Amino acid sequence: MPQVSVLMPVYNGEAFLGQAIESILQQTFDDFEFIVINDGSTDRSAEVVQLYDDPRIRYFENECNIGLTRSLNRGLSLVRSPYLARMDADDTSLPQRLAKQVHFLDMHHEIGVVGSAVQIIDEHGNISRKWEPPETHEVLRWCLCLFTPIAHPTVMMRQEVVKQVGDYCTEMLTAQDHDLWRRLSLVTRLANLPDVLLHLRQHRSNITKVRSVEHRQNRVRAFHTMMSEFLGEDVPVDVVRCVCGQNCGSARKVHQAASLVYELYQVGMNNSALSLAEKRFIRNYVSERLLGLAYRRKDDGHGRRTLDVIALACYVNPLIVVKIVKDLLRRLACQEEDV
Repeated sequence: MPQVSVLMPVYNGEAFLGQAIESILQQTFDDFEFIVINDGSTDRSAEVVQLYDDPRIRYFENECNIGLTRSLNRGLSLVRSPYLARMDADDTSLPQRLAKQVHFLDMHHEIGVVGSAVQIIDEHGNISRKWEPPETHEVLRWCLCLFTPIAHPTVMMRQEVVKQVGDYCTEMLTAQDHDLWRRLSLVTRLANLPDVLLHLRQHRSNITKVRSVEHRQNRVRAFHTMMSEFLGEDVPVDVVRCVCGQNCGSARKVHQAASLVYELYQVGMNNSALSLAEKRFIRNYVSERLLGLAYRRKDDGHGRRTLDVIALACYVNPLIVVKIVKDLLRRLACQEEDV
């Protein structure tokens, strides 16, 4: 029985599939099985997989396209290893990814899920930016209220804890990872490694862009559930929707969303388990988020409320004033150029 099962569904992914497969087969850690599930692809994905004659590859085909979530759950039923690593068919894992994550989980039995930092690349392989998420369980649980702090294709999980929470939710065809992290955070601890272990490809065919409307709806649903659990109260869905940047139709709604973000900020800052660096991260993130809410609303005669949100952002982080001044000077310069 291998120590790790790498699970990779693919749907019409021939463009980058070969690079993804090779990045797993070339890992420095080789005690793994590689479960590839073809989810009804109509391109050459099947042919690409079958080019590789490696006994570690276990290839399966769905009779028709059943979607990512159900394909993942089918894969979970095929896993034979105590550790489960996720992989997407358009990304590439760095050679030491599996080795570092196995070592980390072996050394930290209280951790059930570990992700990593990522390097963002485009469809041509050009490197754009590095994403370095928070690393410890306490701050990651806080982050789950406002964004997804663990990149799905970077994770390695203990199979037993995934089974404990009931696999992926089949009602979530997108944002299924965020929902899973929320449920797992209740039974185990989460972590991220600071190392870049994956090149995450962003392109026009990403599922979050192809199914953007559904993805936005599922994000609101996931955040609403997490915020309500975290704060111990039923948070209004329409306010969560505004926090997510949707339907902020009035200055009043923006003010309510800002109040909710500030409440989460207070809970985070009062958590003695967080380090000073983690609290500084929360302070910076919340001030930027509040500023984004304030700028989202044009002045319609209720400008005072929007100014209140800007003032709240400055109260949370006085250094945000520098950003406000820079943005103002940039806008003034653009206006002068237009004239």
